[in-house]
Amino acid sequence: MLELDEHSNGQIVDLKIGQTAVIGLSENPSTGFQWTLASNGEPACTLVSDSFEAGIERPGQAGFHRWHFQATHAAAGVVELHYRQPWDKSTAPSRTFTLAVRVHL
Repeated sequence: MLELDEHSNGQIVDLKIGQTAVIGLSENPSTGFQWTLASNGEPACTLVSDSFEAGIERPGQAGFHRWHFQATHAAAGVVELHYRQPWDKSTAPSRTFTLAVRVHL
């Protein structure tokens, strides 16, 4: 399993078929902002799951959003995530996370 975070933004990762990549990004939905999936890495990968883990120390604290992608085809793809208020589609995302994925046999 390959674990990625904010420091992986803009990078290229190489995976083997069957390998899993996990992207974990800080998120604070209490502010109205959430990460949304803009591009899921197809045809190279498949989104297996995504989850949010809330901060436990105090209400309103940021937590982590995690996406699990599995490499499924020898191909290239892009995972792109946007940090925005989901109801405000007319405004550009406040942050963007992009990861180029190359899957090999």
